[in-house]
Amino acid sequence: MRRCSRCGFIPGRKEARFCGKCGTKLPASEGSPLGQRVLFMVFAIFGCVASIVLVRLVLRSVVAGAKRIAGTSSSPMATITPAVVAGAKRVAGTSASLTSAPWPMFGHDCAHTGRSQFDTSANPGTVWGHYLGIVKWKLAIGGGSGGIDEACSSPAIGADGTIYIGSVDHNLYAVNPKGTQKWKFATAADVVSSPAIGADGTIYIGSGDNNLYAVNPDGTRKWAFTTGYVVYSSPTIGVDGTIYVGSGDNNFYAVNPDGSQKWKFATDSDVNSSPAIWRNGTIYDADREGNLFAVNPNLTMTCGTRPNTYTCPTQKWKFPIGFAAFSSPAIGADGTIYVGSGYVGHGGPDSQLYAINANGTQKWAFKIGSDEATSSPAIGADGTIYIGDEWLENHPDAGHLYAVNPDGTQKWAFATGGTVTSSPAIGADGAIYVGSNTNNGSYGYLYAIYPDGTQKWTFRTDGFVRSSPAIGADGTIYVGSQDGYLYAIGVGDRH
Repeated sequence: MRRCSRCGFIPGRKEARFCGKCGTKLPASEGSPLGQRVLFMVFAIFGCVASIVLVRLVLRSVVAGAKRIAGTSSSPMATITPAVVAGAKRVAGTSASLTSAPWPMFGHDCAHTGRSQFDTSANPGTVWGHYLGIVKWKLAIGGGSGGIDEACSSPAIGADGTIYIGSVDHNLYAVNPKGTQKWKFATAADVVSSPAIGADGTIYIGSGDNNLYAVNPDGTRKWAFTTGYVVYSSPTIGVDGTIYVGSGDNNFYAVNPDGSQKWKFATDSDVNSSPAIWRNGTIYDADREGNLFAVNPNLTMTCGTRPNTYTCPTQKWKFPIGFAAFSSPAIGADGTIYVGSGYVGHGGPDSQLYAINANGTQKWAFKIGSDEATSSPAIGADGTIYIGDEWLENHPDAGHLYAVNPDGTQKWAFATGGTVTSSPAIGADGAIYVGSNTNNGSYGYLYAIYPDGTQKWTFRTDGFVRSSPAIGADGTIYVGSQDGYLYAIGVGDRH
């Protein structure tokens, strides 16, 4: 505090050079700001040094934690790199990178809920008093004779209503809403992957020729990303436009929108299931060896051995779900992961629907009365989980769609009369749609089922229905069949 040496007055302004009461010039030691500036500089330097020390301590803690995470990975090299994916807004079941398409990918959304935003109650399926699906049109895919393989490409629907589906005749088909062919895109092998549609209308699909293709909306090739083996997995698109897909080369990949590799993650076997993405960015996918993996794409490291190193995400955990797993994971509103199981080794069936907590621990397991669960689960608005069963050989009890409560108890079981490898689709009105095979013939059915487990209607095709249905904006159901046709079932103009 400065005080006038003559009258004792305390100047009111810091910048004062003269006493405001008597006019006496204040001494330099009292009125000059030099001492204050020096003191300020000392405090500023001290603050900077303290901040640097604190930041270094925090970074050291973060790196140590990252190394502990990396230690859970099976990769031979775990050098942490400062690669953190830019933060993005993630909402379960939605993605900023997807179009407003009615059904943009397998399982409808990033979480694979299989739940549409469109009502299907105007699709009653009554013909002459019988509860049968009404055919609006059907289009031959691959010549109309076994054109859709038993691995089943499932349709995706673009914002303009265009339907996309793959075929074993090596083509990706684009079909107008009226049922006419728009174009087809040729690959060099079977296309049993299901397409995914990006925000700009680009269609992504895998092929047995080892490639993930990006196709422009006009049917021209944008790029091809080559993996080490067949791509039967169906791609999933993240909020930043990254495409995630599995491969038969024992990896699943993250591919940038320009077709360059972002990273790859090594699994224990080939990856045919489709990745699911939770709102915090965690990616879940299963391999055929029977493991469900959870990976953190926002914390990457260097994997491999020099000179063949590559970027990979860190593994959070893996959970055993049974050998020969083909079911794709789905994620509930609370972050619980649901997935069907395959065989446990070759000694016998597992056939469970697993509910797994976000930390990788088992929540519960629901026994399905079959050899394995190839069907992928779908999740209703009330949290009910729907999944089908599969028998590898004809069985008198084969063929059910199960409805399972969020606590793991059975709600109901709907008998289909044949194995269910198709994955369910759910309308906004709660109706469930799923395909089925038959045990005593070569034909199949598409079933429409009310939320209480009673039948709404059925639709028969001349081949097994292993394809998973997609729901259009007007409630039309689109599905492929092994008889080589893509079907549109609903009310409207019939062609």
